[in-house]
Amino acid sequence: MNSPKTVLIAPLNWGLGHASRCVPIIRWLVSQKHNVIIAADGNALSFLKNEFPDEKCIRLTDNSLKYFENFPAWLSILLQLPLFFFSILKEKKEILKIVDQHQIDVVISDNRYGLRTKKTTNVLISHQLNLNAGFFSFIPNFIIYHLISNFDYCLIPDYQRIENSLAGKLSHPKKNPKTNLEYINPLSRYEKLNLLESHLIPVLVSGPEPLKTKLIKQLLSKLINTSFSYVFLCGDVENYNLENYHNCTLKNHETTENINTLLCEAPLVIASGGYSTIMDMHCLDKNCILIPFCGQTEQEYLAKFHKDSTNFSFIQMKDIENEMFSFQEVIQKKLSDKEKSTHIMQNGIPKFQEVISRILEQ
Repeated sequence: MNSPKTVLIAPLNWGLGHASRCVPIIRWLVSQKHNVIIAADGNALSFLKNEFPDEKCIRLTDNSLKYFENFPAWLSILLQLPLFFFSILKEKKEILKIVDQHQIDVVISDNRYGLRTKKTTNVLISHQLNLNAGFFSFIPNFIIYHLISNFDYCLIPDYQRIENSLAGKLSHPKKNPKTNLEYINPLSRYEKLNLLESHLIPVLVSGPEPLKTKLIKQLLSKLINTSFSYVFLCGDVENYNLENYHNCTLKNHETTENINTLLCEAPLVIASGGYSTIMDMHCLDKNCILIPFCGQTEQEYLAKFHKDSTNFSFIQMKDIENEMFSFQEVIQKKLSDKEKSTHIMQNGIPKFQEVISRILEQ
């Protein structure tokens, strides 16, 4: 390895998915003696501070878009396009100061499009090369295409062959951005462990408000009437309050190691339907019931894309509200399905190591 580099890692604060898939990247860079600086905001920053207490952290300006509860996600985003462009301009100003102050060599941004400079090697991590935003997809796709093209590299956490893909057309656009694209296979912070199966079902709920709180309330109202026991992991790192509801325990945060053990022991997992969760469950080869957020078109597309998958079952939020809906039946059906995926699972860490080593040596 050549001399150590100073690398800035900056994930988007949109749930914990972007931050969590940066965990194995940071671990490896630290193990290779590179100087790692973490830059984020909100819950993503709190999460990474907790995971890496010895690494320097910088608080960025909050640039996350908001959801309007009664609007579909694509319309919420479309209405906030001016705010989106303004946040990119703010990021460009912030990154110039950070690069000069800390002598950054490489910037690795997970879906933060303003974090790049002419002084650094700029790497974007994203599976969103082709947004699924309903009828108006051509507008954000035109914008995203040009934003990605401004980076030196775009690393895609998915399989290169579309028939093996976890993100489908989201990560396999008809026209590639004009940059160096590298498919690095799915990224997960978890390791598959051979542990005895427990009777505790983890419920992973991560994502933007107010959808996350709404889903937690829906799940609680149904799961307390079943014969199983659950532990909710709600992803709010700054709030460690613990609550109990009959057979449901609510935890806002746990360490990666504890969650890893919990997932590997679980008979199945219930989770909101984000792409990072799909990568995690795929890499652990876990049976999972996924619930896409209502109106979030990417998650709804992923549900349709994986509808014939062996490991995944999908439930719509609107179905949970139906008085006749029975989680007991859904879970028992999933538990009785012992068929395992025949998909070849490859964690993207070795591929990432190969690609980023090449980039750092330049």
